[in-house]
Amino acid sequence: MTTALSRILVFGNAPLPFEPLRLQRSGNLRTWQFVKPLLDAGHEVLLLGVRIPDSYPEESPPLIDQRLGALQYSSMTVERFNNSADLQRQHDAFAPDAVLGINTFPAAQAVGLQTDCPIWCDLNGWAMAEAQTKAATYDDDRFLSHFWNLERPVLDRADVISAVSQAQTHALVGEAATRGRLSRVMVGYELCRHIPNALVASHAPADPGLVRGNLVPADAFVLLWVGGYNTWTDVDLLYDALDLAMGRLASLRFVSTGGALQGHDEVTFERFRQRIAASTFAHRVHFAGWVPTSQVPSYYAAADLGLNVDLASYETTFGARNRINDMLKAGLPILTTLGTEISCQLAERSLVLTAKLGDAKGLAQQITWAHEHRNELRAMGRDAQSFAQTTFSYARTTGPLVRWARSPSRAPDAGRVVELDESIDFFRQSLAPSSTNPAKTTEANLELDLETHCRNLENQLEIIQRSKAWRLRQALLNLRLRFFSRRALPS
Repeated sequence: MTTALSRILVFGNAPLPFEPLRLQRSGNLRTWQFVKPLLDAGHEVLLLGVRIPDSYPEESPPLIDQRLGALQYSSMTVERFNNSADLQRQHDAFAPDAVLGINTFPAAQAVGLQTDCPIWCDLNGWAMAEAQTKAATYDDDRFLSHFWNLERPVLDRADVISAVSQAQTHALVGEAATRGRLSRVMVGYELCRHIPNALVASHAPADPGLVRGNLVPADAFVLLWVGGYNTWTDVDLLYDALDLAMGRLASLRFVSTGGALQGHDEVTFERFRQRIAASTFAHRVHFAGWVPTSQVPSYYAAADLGLNVDLASYETTFGARNRINDMLKAGLPILTTLGTEISCQLAERSLVLTAKLGDAKGLAQQITWAHEHRNELRAMGRDAQSFAQTTFSYARTTGPLVRWARSPSRAPDAGRVVELDESIDFFRQSLAPSSTNPAKTTEANLELDLETHCRNLENQLEIIQRSKAWRLRQALLNLRLRFFSRRALPS
């Protein structure tokens, strides 16, 4: 039995995780999670990757083309990626069987193409929940419109929409309903699908000496933060917990890689850094900044406990956390606030330490427990790593995508999205004048009500006439008429 192979045009993020560059974020990790299984399955892929900010040296050319086996890969600046005419030319020249948009901005570009190809869009995180926390961080509700203007075209055009959590798939179904995507022809069709984040393969060597005996004392108990401080990071909770724990544990050190997210959130980290600078324990906190990707495994190897601290928000409820996945991959024990889907999934299996959202005392108590139970802590880290290697592999997480790519197809409602008519009201029961206020019943109102009533009846008749029961009744009636007409013929 042969497997059908497809030519797939992918819009995603650059750089890819194996490139020797200085910065990795969720967008490019997600891109490779989707692209690699397609290549492994034998499909031919053209990847147009928009660069995440501050990931390439300033002197890099605006477009870098590479050929890696069956992968054609173009890394480009935001300015190049915003050139819709150029993207269209790439599509037309490649002549794909399907289009894949990975992450919200690339997905919005993908659905802007003039194409009849099936389109799968991955919304890696619920944009509207992210918009809410960003609006709060910057005190500006205009961000709601910005994010909605990216997500709305995807909801209208995509043939499949994938989400990073099961909760997000439910949110997307609700959004799709408001766009007329839950029509009668879509019954039984899975428009929104769940693809959790995977463990990204890493082969960089780990050297704990990069941190221990260098950045911190060799015998320190090291708490590690990796990555950006986003709008949904509760830095006040983190600070308060550190303040309590530092007072109890003399050997405790907090080490942070990452920091502000250029072009997205440059406020949250700076507020945290300023609070730390004014604290009595500032000398026990070490901000390493955005270290080269190749050095990150050394920080994991040197740490005793990895941290994830979330704000009480819808983004936490519907989102995911790549830093948790990375810690799982490294076998680093984890302490996390309980709110994201992955935190709950791991907590149910006693594979992580947890604290309630907003509970600084509880977070500090868990740090103290970890400090005093290091053997149990390391065993927990190993068990979590074993669970994650199976559950969050590339192959297991991307199964729905790989199956779709064998024979990509349009959604059943392709080109026939229902326009929602605000004038329809099937609950209007009577055209009788109002007994409470007869003066409001005018001749014009009666004519309008009669017109609305007739339109409602016509709509209901149309639904009945399209039903299977009606078509069966008509077929039986036709048979009966033919039978009796033959019997009535003269001999």
